[in-house]
Amino acid sequence: MLVTHGRFEEGKAYLEAAIERHPESTLLNLNLLLLKVNMLQASADDFDATGRRLAQQVFDAQAIMAIRMIVDKVTAPVSPMFYRDETLRLLDALDGNAAFARFHEYKRLSAYLKGRLYLAKAEPVTACQHYAQAVPLYANVEAVMMMVAELASASVFDCALDTLTLAEKILETQKDRSLHRPRQSYESEIKRLREIIDQEKRK
Repeated sequence: MLVTHGRFEEGKAYLEAAIERHPESTLLNLNLLLLKVNMLQASADDFDATGRRLAQQVFDAQAIMAIRMIVDKVTAPVSPMFYRDETLRLLDALDGNAAFARFHEYKRLSAYLKGRLYLAKAEPVTACQHYAQAVPLYANVEAVMMMVAELASASVFDCALDTLTLAEKILETQKDRSLHRPRQSYESEIKRLREIIDQEKRK
């Protein structure tokens, strides 16, 4: 509530006090880091301390959204470049926590977010490797086509086309009841995207 009303320093003090009382809370730790990232006050030590604490903490499904929001912020152009490296280390710390690693929802998100981070770092080969890991874990045409759009927007055209082919294969096996739109709509969109990406690639 404090942050919603622009009272960032008070919000930070509140979260710090809450963590003193509940240091085991994954969500509190991530929300404090997110707030510092939003304020452009997060240091390498903040990321490192959060990673060390999270490496020992229990899985919290609500923390998934906080992790995604941190990546949204650190991949923005206004964020310091080192935030991206530090967030990758944070994800590595969570990957090493068995309480997180055994959850499919976290595993697929980690692979996807690492792809986004490496894309933001202008390391397309490594980004593509992580996107390729994420695709079968999501196994959902909607999610994979979003990845295609991200790769194409970053001008990583070969990887975007390869990922689009994977999206097409996933569509072939995905049940109609799990699709948000008619199958023909996805088929048309895949065809249209392939034509657009091919055109951009030839420029």
